[in-house]
Amino acid sequence: MKIKYNNFLIIVPIFILIASVMSYLNYINEVKEIKWGMQTKAKSIEIPSRIFIEEMLKKQKLSEILENIKPKFQNILNYNQAKRFYISQDGHILLDTDSKTNANNLSLPKNLKTTTLSEAYLKNELHIISIHSPIKNTKQNTILSIEVDNTDFIERIDEAFKEIFYVMIIATILGLITSYILSKIVTNKIYALNNNAKAIASGNYSRNSYIGSIHEFTDLGDTLNIVKSIMKEIVFKTKNTIVEEEKFRSDDDLVNTYNDVLFDSKKDTVNNINIAINSIGYPEAGYFFDSFSSSGKLSAYIAKIEEQSSSVDTLLKANAAQKYISSKINDLDVQKLQKIFNLSYLEFLSVDENNLLHSQKIVNENIKDSTIDLNDNLIHLICKDSSLVEKELNIYIQNYPELNIEDIAKDIPSIFTDVVGEIFIMIQKSTT
Repeated sequence: MKIKYNNFLIIVPIFILIASVMSYLNYINEVKEIKWGMQTKAKSIEIPSRIFIEEMLKKQKLSEILENIKPKFQNILNYNQAKRFYISQDGHILLDTDSKTNANNLSLPKNLKTTTLSEAYLKNELHIISIHSPIKNTKQNTILSIEVDNTDFIERIDEAFKEIFYVMIIATILGLITSYILSKIVTNKIYALNNNAKAIASGNYSRNSYIGSIHEFTDLGDTLNIVKSIMKEIVFKTKNTIVEEEKFRSDDDLVNTYNDVLFDSKKDTVNNINIAINSIGYPEAGYFFDSFSSSGKLSAYIAKIEEQSSSVDTLLKANAAQKYISSKINDLDVQKLQKIFNLSYLEFLSVDENNLLHSQKIVNENIKDSTIDLNDNLIHLICKDSSLVEKELNIYIQNYPELNIEDIAKDIPSIFTDVVGEIFIMIQKSTT
C-alpha cells in the first residue's frame, strides 16, 4: 500500500469553493449597502436644501430669492461632495451653480410629483448620481436637482470585488498547507502500524503497537477554525461609512438609529481635563451634541436646529450639522455655523492652554460669552438651555464626590428615569 500526497489535494477545491461562495455573498450584500449609502448621502443633501428654499418661498417670490440661494448652495458645495445644484421650471434652467459647463446635457424632469434618484453614471471621470425633488410653494412645476459625487462608493465596490480573489488565493494556500499536514499525519501513523505488523510477522512479539488518540483530527479541526477566522476577518470585516451602516427599512428604523448616533454618550480627556456628555432619554427633535479632542485642544457643544416637516427630515439635518462641525472643528466659525443651519440654540465650549473653559452661547441669534476657571478641580455642570433638572443634578454630583464624571454620566440617566430629553455636560480638571 502506498498513500500519495496527491490523494489529499481534494481539500484544496473544497476550501476554494467555500471561500468563493462566502466572499461572493458578502460582495452582493456590500453592493446593496453601498448603493443604499449613495442614496442616503444624496437625500441628506437634498432634504435640508429643499426645506431651506421652501422656507424662503413663504416670504418671497422665487425670482426674488434666486440670488440669495446660490451663495448658500456654494457653502454646501464647500463642505460636502455635491458637485452641482440647479433649479429648473417647466424644463428651463433658472439657477445653475456650474455656469461654466454646458447645461444642454442636463437631465430636466417635468411634471415631477415625488423625489427621484438616478442610477450612477460617469461624468468628467466622476461617478455621479442625480436627485430631483419638486419644490412646494411655487405656481409652476419647479424642481431642485443635485448632482452628487459617489466615486468613493464605486471604488469601495471595486475593492469588495477584488477581495473575492484575495480570499480565494488565501484559501488555496491554506488548503495546500492543510492537505500536506494531513497527509503527513495519516501516512506516518499508517507506516508506523505497518512496520509493527511486519515485526510481529517476523516473530518479534515484544514490540507494542500504539496508535494514540485521534489528536490529528483535532489538529485538522483547529486548522479549519483558523481558516474560518481569517476568512471571516477578510470577507466580513466592517466597512466604515457613511455608510457605516444600518440597512433601514422604514422611517422608524431611521429615526431610532439617528437618535442612537446623536445622543450616544461622549467622553474625552486632554491635558488632565476630562469631559463627559450624556442625555436622559432622547431630547426633543433637533437637539444634538458631541465632544472633540483635536490638536491638543478639548471642545464640546450642545445645539438645536429648527424642527422640520417630519422627524426624519429633522434628524437628517441635525446629523448633517453634526458632521459639518466635526469636519470644521479646527477652524469653526460659530456664528457662521448658526446661520448655515439656522440653529435656534448653540452652546460651544472650548478649553485653552490655561485651563480656562470658554463658553459661547447663541440663543435665537443672541450671543453670550462666559469663562470658567477649571483649576479649582471641581466638577462643572452645563445643561441645555432651560433645563428642569440642573439643580437636582448638581445636588447628586455634590453628594457623591468620590465618583468621577464618567461614572456620574453613566449613572444619571438610570437614576432620573422620570425625566426625558435633558442633555448635560460635565467637565473637570483631574488632580493626578
